Amino acid sequence: MKELLEKVINGEAETVNLPFTPIEKIEGVLRELGINTEDCEADTNGWEIDFWYTYEGKYELAGSLHYGDFSFSKK
Repeated sequence: MKELLEKVINGEAETVNLPFTPIEKIEGVLRELGINTEDCEADTNGWEIDFWYTYEGKYELAGSLHYGDFSFSKK
């Protein structure tokens, strides 16, 4: 997963799909890569628990806690 996140951070990819993983683990890897996860803007909706987490105003972790389909992208 670290390699996928790095692709976005390094500008090699605009968006990557991530495996269904606990958000805390994803944020742990983001912290290793130097991304501040403490001041995250979080938004959710609906029974599917769709979520959008914005880090540093430029990266977004999004997906559904019901279906998975996680992605990480540059805003």
